[in-house]
Amino acid sequence: MTRESTDKHYHSKPALADRYGVSPRTIDRWRSDEVFPAPDLTLPNGAPRWSDEIIVSHERGAVSSKASAVSSKASDAVVPPRDAA
Repeated sequence: MTRESTDKHYHSKPALADRYGVSPRTIDRWRSDEVFPAPDLTLPNGAPRWSDEIIVSHERGAVSSKASAVSSKASDAVVPPRDAA
């Protein structure tokens, strides 16, 4: 009988900053600009933590949004007609 693990992995702000190649302050800015999800855990000392589920969901959404923005820009492009030979 297998038992599914219920242990979650949480990321600190410095760990996320390293993951994205930015400073921890940038994570704060993204939060205040509402382009990054709220932490789903706050430690007793006030330190925020984000679960794997929140981060993966955010990254998938960001990639999806970027892809749709690129495709909409491509569809807006004017394509010149091909010369009939």
